[in-house]
Amino acid sequence: MDATLRARFQGIVPALASPCDAEGGLDLPALEALVDRLLVRPVAGLYLCGATGDFPRLSTPERLRIAEVACAKSRAAGRLPIVHVAHPDLREACALARDAARQGAAAVSSAPPYAIEKEDLPAYYAALVQASGLPLLVYHSPGLSAFPVAFSDVRRWLSIDGVGGLKYSALNPYWIRWIRTEFPDAVIYSGPDELLATNLLFGADGGIGMWYDLLPELFLGLRALVVAGRTDAALDLQNRFADVAAFAWEAGIEAFYEDRMAEAGLARRIFREPIRRPDPVAAAALLPGYRAALRRLADALADATERIGAPLRLPEEVLGPFPA
Repeated sequence: MDATLRARFQGIVPALASPCDAEGGLDLPALEALVDRLLVRPVAGLYLCGATGDFPRLSTPERLRIAEVACAKSRAAGRLPIVHVAHPDLREACALARDAARQGAAAVSSAPPYAIEKEDLPAYYAALVQASGLPLLVYHSPGLSAFPVAFSDVRRWLSIDGVGGLKYSALNPYWIRWIRTEFPDAVIYSGPDELLATNLLFGADGGIGMWYDLLPELFLGLRALVVAGRTDAALDLQNRFADVAAFAWEAGIEAFYEDRMAEAGLARRIFREPIRRPDPVAAAALLPGYRAALRRLADALADATERIGAPLRLPEEVLGPFPA
């Protein structure tokens, strides 16, 4: 691996949602507006067509169009677009990888496609590297793997020529330290939104996450606090965010988060059917607690980042009505 590659891929990378209309078709104006909103913040890049981008329910033409739009805007802003290209058909995955290179992506990424055996995965990753000519970031998430993953598997993947690192979306922070020790030049992105500060402290270079679309200032602030050595404040914010996210997990994460994106005027919908939608009365009952916890988080973020001379505040449109 190349140490200069790791130096390039530092920071906060929102996992871009793929807004859709009521019929599930791509909402291109909403996509462009969301990209523009994120790129005026000091994010390092955008992660396209991943799980937050609803990739299993996107058509190949939709994935190509998202990459075209978001890569062009990212390059113009001097940011690093990363295109997730996983597909159960290797031919389609390679075509997506080649297109990502044509669009100026900085890297491609892939979770294990559901139809593949673990023993065949190294050849699959090697084919994506060859097709794109770009660094590949392996996407490890237990929820997207049809088989258990051991550290020996991660070691094997990171040893493939052209693999530059990984997005680690499992819940064991020690693996971050393990990977960093064995692969000091690997790019490591933290995946779980609720563990960003912990994983940065264990050696991650940055984070890729869903809530980064809605609350980019929070995750920019968390990383700034870790870099500044304010571990106590970073972990406090992480815990406060976990209190916020707990309401979404209780309601049903996809539908609750989608409703918060719509409430903020960022997208009418971001997930295509079928998704689990909670009972509306039960979901509404969670909103006062969610909004109160989010206000407390916003106040703590403003105070902590003010103390390091880099004040960040959550915008009012994401906070919603003030709790009664």
